[in-house]
Amino acid sequence: MSVAYKELNDTVRAWVVDLLQIDGRTVQPVRQNQAKLPPKINGQLLTVNILNQNPIGWDTPSYKNQAIEVGSDLDETVYGDRNVTCQITAYGEDSINLVEKLTLKTLSAKSIEYLNSNNLGYINRSDVLSIPAIEQANFEERHQVDYNFHYTISDAEVVNAVGSANVGGLHVWGTDIDTESFEVDINIENN
Repeated sequence: MSVAYKELNDTVRAWVVDLLQIDGRTVQPVRQNQAKLPPKINGQLLTVNILNQNPIGWDTPSYKNQAIEVGSDLDETVYGDRNVTCQITAYGEDSINLVEKLTLKTLSAKSIEYLNSNNLGYINRSDVLSIPAIEQANFEERHQVDYNFHYTISDAEVVNAVGSANVGGLHVWGTDIDTESFEVDINIENN
């Protein structure tokens, strides 16, 4: 069971677009050759990068009986809590304003409602960093902020359940060591 990085990246990008009220095409995921794609040229204002995910505690399984017509199988769902770090970088002359506007709106009711509806919980954010760069002989303003989110994930599958079992044994008694074998069926009911 792991975090679906593409879906999570899409969710965070949609969150950024909604809070900043900007064109969604200008908020892009980080690419493999990001340094070779200068943002000023392709109209990119912000990038979103899911840096890592760390488990919080232990993943826990939950079992539920399937419908009677299916048989004696169970649905097993494993739930996990993750701490996900997301890096958001803004480019260009207005980069500081974009990042500051985003950090200001992070705790708004609209923001928290969106995050919660997508299994994300806001934990904290880093300070805004100024990280200007020289791109193709041009000085480019860049500002970055890292967010930590609590993310819940789950994975479900059908597992075989034991409906009944045949148990056999040997019963020993007395001083002359008499034995008797036995066999019994045990029916298991799970409510």
